[in-house]
Amino acid sequence: MQKAIEVTNLCKRYSQEVLKNFSLSVNEGEMVVLLGESGCGKSTVLNLIAGLLTPEQGQITLQGLPREHSVLSIGYMLQKDHLLEWRTIYKNVL
Repeated sequence: MQKAIEVTNLCKRYSQEVLKNFSLSVNEGEMVVLLGESGCGKSTVLNLIAGLLTPEQGQITLQGLPREHSVLSIGYMLQKDHLLEWRTIYKNVL
């Protein structure tokens, strides 16, 4: 079975190290939950996979291709939606 997402030895640093040698594999059709206390790097992992951040070290592949060469678009919804309440769902998406 092909891996949908493969993360290998990912490292990310802000003012302190957030991720060190983080690895994760997600198969096609598999559902994964990132669970942890505030500040442990959950959003950082999602931002890295989505291409919003660049890791200092490590590799991210999407369906076998390096993230930067993949044609896949990745998006996600945070726990707090940050929608503009006066807009319709359609206009919030735009």
